[in-house]
Amino acid sequence: MRLAYLDESYSDAHYVIAAVVVNDRSARSLETALDRVVVEAVPFTGNEAAELHGYALFHGREHWSGVPLRPRISVYSKAMRAIGEHDVMVLLRGLDRYRYGARYGHEAGDPHDVVLRHVLERLDAYGRRCSEPVLVIADEIHSHERHRTDLAFYRQAGTPGYRRSRLDHIIDTLHVAPSRHSRFLQAVDLVAYLYLRRHSGRERDPRAIEVNDLLWSHITPRVRDSGFWPAGT
Repeated sequence: MRLAYLDESYSDAHYVIAAVVVNDRSARSLETALDRVVVEAVPFTGNEAAELHGYALFHGREHWSGVPLRPRISVYSKAMRAIGEHDVMVLLRGLDRYRYGARYGHEAGDPHDVVLRHVLERLDAYGRRCSEPVLVIADEIHSHERHRTDLAFYRQAGTPGYRRSRLDHIIDTLHVAPSRHSRFLQAVDLVAYLYLRRHSGRERDPRAIEVNDLLWSHITPRVRDSGFWPAGT
């Protein structure tokens, strides 16, 4: 069985969901590696249980408040390297909120619903290729019960659109968990935040762009599927 950890990141213009899919052979090793990254930062945070969150690391918030920029970026880099060094699959889907709204107007659905459906369809296809079921675990969000209902409906009637699927390789329901208790959810948060940050086009400082690209390079070989709606945005 494959475990697919999901998290979202968004701005006024874009909405993304990332998935990091872990197999049972690499899960414990990755968890230990991410714990080690946090422990090595204890001289700065004083907290062995500090959470790895993309926004907090970039902006010095939450457990990373008061930690200088260079050590925070070093932590981000070590965590991304740990992800990239393990046998995981990274899946990325996003949506241009302005163009989506302009195209569908009042008929436009919730961006989360649309992107989540795209992610589930591709996770199902991945499970089919691996001949293994996929269990989906997401960070806690206020609308998780509705998404569970949607998943159950898709498994009965199929997803809408050209990739119509009954999600036969998605097992059980959509599980949710607090990220503070899951290094895997923290890992996918790092991936989702950086994907949005790189894709937004709002970064103008060449040094910041270079840092973003360097961080992303650690997981590039693990990215198997990525894209925005509409294509080319």
